[in-house]
Amino acid sequence: MIEKDKKRKQEKRKLLDEEAKMNIKQKDKEQKQEKRKALDEEAKLKIKQKDKEQKQKKRKMLDEEAKIKIKEKEKKQKQEKRKVLDEEAKIRLKQKDKEQKQEKRKVLDEEAKIRLKQKDKEQKQEKRKVLDEEAKLKIKQKDKEQKQEKRKVLDEEAKIRLKQKDKEQKQEKRKVLDEEAKIRLKQKNKEQKQEKRKVLDEEAKIRLKQKNKEQKQEKRKVLDEEAKIRLKQKNKEQKQEKRKVLDEEAKTKIKQKDKEQKEEKRKTLDEEAKSNTRKKTRNQMKEQRAARTSEADNAIQTFLQMIKQGPAYICSVCHRLMYRECVVLYNENVFTMCDKELLETCNTNKKSIDGEQYICTTCSWNLKRNMMPVQAVTNSLSLDDIPETLKDLSTLESTLISKRIPFMKILALPRGKQKAVHGCVVNVPVNPEETCSILPRLPSSSSCITVKLKRKIEYRGHVIVQSIRPLKIMESLQHLKNEQKNPHYQDIIINDNWPEDSSEDNPQLWEALTSSSPSNNGSALHVLPTASICCYGLKMHPQYHKIHLKM
Repeated sequence: MIEKDKKRKQEKRKLLDEEAKMNIKQKDKEQKQEKRKALDEEAKLKIKQKDKEQKQKKRKMLDEEAKIKIKEKEKKQKQEKRKVLDEEAKIRLKQKDKEQKQEKRKVLDEEAKIRLKQKDKEQKQEKRKVLDEEAKLKIKQKDKEQKQEKRKVLDEEAKIRLKQKDKEQKQEKRKVLDEEAKIRLKQKNKEQKQEKRKVLDEEAKIRLKQKNKEQKQEKRKVLDEEAKIRLKQKNKEQKQEKRKVLDEEAKTKIKQKDKEQKEEKRKTLDEEAKSNTRKKTRNQMKEQRAARTSEADNAIQTFLQMIKQGPAYICSVCHRLMYRECVVLYNENVFTMCDKELLETCNTNKKSIDGEQYICTTCSWNLKRNMMPVQAVTNSLSLDDIPETLKDLSTLESTLISKRIPFMKILALPRGKQKAVHGCVVNVPVNPEETCSILPRLPSSSSCITVKLKRKIEYRGHVIVQSIRPLKIMESLQHLKNEQKNPHYQDIIINDNWPEDSSEDNPQLWEALTSSSPSNNGSALHVLPTASICCYGLKMHPQYHKIHLKM
């Protein structure tokens, strides 16, 4: 019968508009309230429990969106009710809600409690996101005061446990932060501590310093020797950094303060402790001196070990002599991006002194990108073997047949004695044909003449002075022109009939050159890197002849 009446009411309400529905709901609510007033406490509790169960049954049949809408609606209703309440009623209502939550949580297991705490935390965070800075600060201050009030009623053990718990939570939060966030957090905590200490009096500051000192000492007791040394070094560096930004007066004050503290500590020591301290100081100074000496010795040994092996490693691609740090072992599997034909072309299989095949970092970088190394031997940079005819030429003999003679001033540097070019470099073009045309072909192939190479005939000094072999020079020219077919020497005309031409041109000179009789003393042949060459004598016999030639 009751179910039937309920269905009739629902059908009637479907035909009504919203205002009529609201009026009927309000009327039903007032009737329920009047009925409940006449009931005792037990009956009221039963009715509340019954209403609660009915609501739960209804909600079970709903989907998630409908449940969220109902929760939101009930929340608004509670807020509207609280608006018309006074402060005392609000406080009582909050206390009541709090007790109800605590009773609900008592029957939950640990996982459910953790999930509920996480949910409450997320809700608070969402609420705070929409607040401005002032509101956030007020909420933080309020939470802080609530925590302080809770801790006041706790005993010492509970306070210690709570502090330990807070400390662990902070450590867990910091683990997931990056380095920059950690630094910012440390700076923030430091500033907060400084602000707290500003409002303290001198006695409180002294007590706080003493407390921090004791805490540090307790932490250090559980550390090993290495950790203690690292901590001391860290503290020392921090003090040095702080003192760098101070002025001279502040530094002087700090030094004076440290000195007084040391003296006060020593006053409380007995004779044995003082002697032990002196010994410890002496030993520390000795260790520091030994460390400085050992560091210098180690640096010297390291340097000598590094320069022990010179540039003796050959790159198999560019054939340059490199240091060991500049080359790596050649491995074809590394060059996966390089074309096989290019790799086979560049690789010359040149091995170093240890029998291994190396490649320099520059060539390796290019081959990995499938590019021909600029300094590769196969990139038209291969050097020909020196012929036997040219191998045993002296420096001056090579200069006399070269197409160009570079003049430069080379100095020894003050440190390391390495060579350096000072000033400009002069590149003088020379015609070897004219130079060699004045060199007499003596009867003996082993004969030599002494030649001085000058930059200018008026100069007293010379660049090179050596004994040369004219026959060897002529053979080298013949090899470069006829056998090797060097393109730079194809325009040179070598006069093989120069003895007849010379005898016809100047018979007196020719007789003086080819005569074996001793004569007046003279000097060496002076050669200029130009077309005009002056000769002041030829070293043919123990005696010298003074001659002047013009080409």
